[in-house]
Amino acid sequence: MRVYNDWLIEFCDAAPERLWGLAMLSCWDIEAAVEELERGKAAGLRGAQLQMTPSQEIPYSSEHYEPLWEAAQAMQMSINLHINSGLGHARREAKRSGMLPDGVHKFDSMRALGDIIGSGVLERYPRLRVVVAEAGVGWIPFFAQEFDAYVTQRRSTLPLRPSEYIWRQVYGAFISDRVGGFLLSEYGQDNFMWSNDYPHPACIWPGAANGIEQDLGHLPPEARAKVICSTAAEVYNGGVLPPPAEPPGEHQPLDELWFKEHEPVFA
Repeated sequence: MRVYNDWLIEFCDAAPERLWGLAMLSCWDIEAAVEELERGKAAGLRGAQLQMTPSQEIPYSSEHYEPLWEAAQAMQMSINLHINSGLGHARREAKRSGMLPDGVHKFDSMRALGDIIGSGVLERYPRLRVVVAEAGVGWIPFFAQEFDAYVTQRRSTLPLRPSEYIWRQVYGAFISDRVGGFLLSEYGQDNFMWSNDYPHPACIWPGAANGIEQDLGHLPPEARAKVICSTAAEVYNGGVLPPPAEPPGEHQPLDELWFKEHEPVFA
């Protein structure tokens, strides 16, 4: 982890006003994790990336993580949980249910948030920000509603409803999410963040403008700007947007045939 973070610090140093890196942490030794978070903060990194599915021995509801939550809040370093990561995700012994794939990261995301919120982490640390990365966002409003219903039935001791913690402190990143875009008129304008996932194979670049128009074109410009850039700037850069791009110099134009062959198709 430390070697990766060394590389990332050097990479982001080329343009710190544009490249906002996240320190990758191993949390088996929580004191070492806090030290690495402090080192990342001092070197200009903007948050921490943790596994989405930690070991069953130390779920996110465990007191094991308290020093990390406290340090992350004090340093204003967001906690980012990325899909398809962690020991729980690696399990494949369960049988498939019909056509359901082995790993459905929405389930992992719900479990992680459920553990964090239900155990009172966001009550104890009201300025801690938690980001669920690349899991889409269309499911979050329903999850918040359902979570409220369950804790009402079970008489939760938390002073706020789960949905209140979610809309106050939880953020979601999505690539292409038509349901999420539709719900943005009512839910998540301050919490949902668009990304193009470059340079992963699933990325929607080039042609990202088509995806933005499809998912977000119905939103007023101010709301659309929040989702595309302003909320990310708030979470990772104190609300400051990167400077405008410089005019391009000499460059090789995209080959028109290549572009047509690789233009993303949005259903």
